[in-house]
Amino acid sequence: MVKFKGRSSFRQYMPKKPIKRSFKIWASCDAKTGFLYQFEIYTGKDDSTENEGLGYNVVMRVCNNVPSNTLVAFDNFFTGCNLMEDLFDKNTYAVGTVRSNRKDLPDVLKNKKQPKAMKLAKHEFVSVTAEPITAIKWMDTKEVTVLSTAHQPRDVMMVKRTQKDGSRKEVLCPKAIASYTLSMGGVDLFDHFRSSYPISRKSRKYWMRLLFFIIASIINAYISYNDSHVATIHCHRDFRLRLARALIDNYTTRKGHAQQGIQFKNKKVVSLEFQKKYDY
Repeated sequence: MVKFKGRSSFRQYMPKKPIKRSFKIWASCDAKTGFLYQFEIYTGKDDSTENEGLGYNVVMRVCNNVPSNTLVAFDNFFTGCNLMEDLFDKNTYAVGTVRSNRKDLPDVLKNKKQPKAMKLAKHEFVSVTAEPITAIKWMDTKEVTVLSTAHQPRDVMMVKRTQKDGSRKEVLCPKAIASYTLSMGGVDLFDHFRSSYPISRKSRKYWMRLLFFIIASIINAYISYNDSHVATIHCHRDFRLRLARALIDNYTTRKGHAQQGIQFKNKKVVSLEFQKKYDY
C-alpha cells in the first residue's frame, strides 16, 4: 500500500488497513529474500474481472513469467479451485488458504453445523483430494483451511507452536500448511525493507508517490549485492549510504562565495550600529 491522500481516480479507501487511503499494488516477491519480481498498480475494476474474478486475474498476470515448477503462495483473497487448476496446467504449483464460502469446495471445508463426533480435536486434520487439488483442514487454535497442488494429502511434519505458558512445543502439522507458512512472507519482507529507510515525501502529484515506490528497486539492488557478499558485514543502512555517495559523486549545487564589496543585510546593520556606538 502506497500512502496518498490527494485526488486520483484509482486511489483506494480500505478502512481495515493501517494505511486507509492509498494506492494498492499487487506484487510477487521471493519467499526467502523478499526480492521484488513483478508488481502491478491496481487502477480499479474493469471488464476482465467479470468472468473469473479480480484475484484470479491478478495472480495469472503477475505469475505469467515465473519459471516452470515454481511454488506460488497467496492468501484467501486469491485462492480458488479454478485458479489452482489453471496454474497447474501451466506447470506452476500453488498453495494458499481458502475461504469456506468459495465455489466447488468439499463439504469438509465448509462452515456447516456438524455433530460433535465429526469435529476435529486440536492438531487433527482432514483432507480430500480431487486431482490435481488437495483440500486440507487443520485444527490449530482455530480451523485453518488450504488448497494445494504441490503436496500429498497425508504428508505431515513437526512444527513448533507457542503454548499459553510461553513454551515451545512440537506438534504434528500437514506439510501443505507448514509450506504455506514458510513461503508466505516474501511480500512482508519486502515491505519491511521498504519501511526501514523510507524515501517517500509528501506530494500532491500522485505520480510522485508511485515514483518513490519504483525507486524501491534499491532493495532489489541490496538483495542482489548480498548474494555475492557477506550480508552480516554490509548492513542495509551502510549499503544505502555508499550507494547515495556513489550517485552524488561529489556533485554540489552550492554557489560560489559572495563577491567582494557586497555585504549581506544583517552584516551591514551590525557594522552601522558598531560605528554609531564608537564614533568619537
